[in-house]
Amino acid sequence: MKNVNESLSHTISVQLSKLINSVQEATVAEVKYSLRENENNLREATDRFEEILNRTCEKFDTDMTAIEKKLDQKVVDLERQQRRFFTFHGVKHVVFWLQPLFSLATLGLVIWSIFFK
Repeated sequence: MKNVNESLSHTISVQLSKLINSVQEATVAEVKYSLRENENNLREATDRFEEILNRTCEKFDTDMTAIEKKLDQKVVDLERQQRRFFTFHGVKHVVFWLQPLFSLATLGLVIWSIFFK
């Protein structure tokens, strides 16, 4: 009976060890499969993110180029307006400084007409 119990105990422990090894192998295989799937999903998500990021950067670059062109045109327009303003401003200076000369010339003509005519 002792022998039978030992044999049975040995058989049970061998079967239990086989079962533990089988469960361990199945668990390791399942974990490896899950990790591979997670890695593939992560790569796909990263690729999609990079694609979206590239499209966004291209759109941003296009938009910024358009804005830069508009700003450059606005600067050119403002420079033209400034030149026109200062041209007109220059004419005002010339008229301002010619006014006393004309006044003196008029005074000279009045004096000449009074005394020398």
